[in-house]
Amino acid sequence: GLQRFEEANHDWALLIVDRTMPKMSGEQLITEIRKQSIDVPIVIFSGYCDSDLGDAILRDSMTRTLNKPFQQHDLEACIQTLSV
Repeated sequence: GLQRFEEANHDWALLIVDRTMPKMSGEQLITEIRKQSIDVPIVIFSGYCDSDLGDAILRDSMTRTLNKPFQQHDLEACIQTLSV
């Protein structure tokens, strides 16, 4: 995910990531992306409790968490809070 973000010159309107991924966790990906772009909105999916996420991610005004399982309207509402 990070490589694709960099290859696109950070030109993304919205990133949607899963907390658990094979090579890099969603938290690690967000941390690396924030080093390069502080204003891209991000939604992170998680089957775990939000309180298990890092403080920096929970305080990030451009990042939202969405707990699994969720419905399409939940995702839509989450994205709307980011004003995308």
